[in-house]
Amino acid sequence: MPVTNLVMLVRIIVLSISLAGCEKSAVDPFSLPGQTWINATPDGGEMLRLLDSGKYVARRTSDYHGETTMSGRWSKKGNVIILNPDSREMTTRELLEVESNGCRLLARRAGINPDGTINPWLAHLRAGEQCEFGKTGYERKL
Repeated sequence: MPVTNLVMLVRIIVLSISLAGCEKSAVDPFSLPGQTWINATPDGGEMLRLLDSGKYVARRTSDYHGETTMSGRWSKKGNVIILNPDSREMTTRELLEVESNGCRLLARRAGINPDGTINPWLAHLRAGEQCEFGKTGYERKL
């Protein structure tokens, strides 16, 4: 085997080993320790993961826009969760921690009506919790 073919073979082997190592080291951020909150809408929804590290990841799905993933840092001031995105194209979001009918929720301010009812399309429910929030719409009070 000529030297150049041997060098190319070695490069291919090294590159393959490097790529295999990268695949194994890539960690799905949705599997890291933290809390998962789900928002379901008629055309899709969002899964928001507040990581214990102070970072967040969110995956939105929409019949119209497909799937997008975003990330950033989150903080808490009182009962307000503040999401500061990594991308400058995204805006900071605030979600209020509220309880409605025994359900813990993260709701957008716009999702809390003056009479205290919560719009289920504008609130995230903590994943894994069993409660009756939002089954028939706006009837749940704070």
